Amino acid sequence: MSDAAGKSRVAAARARAASAKIAMVGAAALAFVWAMVLARATHPGKASGASSPSTAVSSSSESESSFEGSDDYGSVQMAPAQSVPQVSTGSS
Repeated sequence: MSDAAGKSRVAAARARAASAKIAMVGAAALAFVWAMVLARATHPGKASGASSPSTAVSSSSESESSFEGSDDYGSVQMAPAQSVPQVSTGSS
C-alpha cells in the first residue's frame, strides 16, 4: 500500500467523522428543542382556559370579630419535629 493511498483513506475517514459530528450536534439540538416544546405544552401549571378573579370580598370587621375572644390570634402552630428513622443493614 502506498503512502498516498493511506493519506487519502485517513482524509476520507476524517471527513466522515466531521460529517457525523455535525449530524449528531444537529440531532441533539433538535431533540433539545423538541423536549422543551413538549415540556412547555404539558406543564401542569399551565392554565387550561381563561379564569376570572374571585369576586367574593369579606369585610375586615367580620374577620376581626371572629378572633376577638381568641387567644391565638396571629399565632402559628407547627407540628413537633420528627426524628429520622434508624436504618439497619446486614443479614441475620
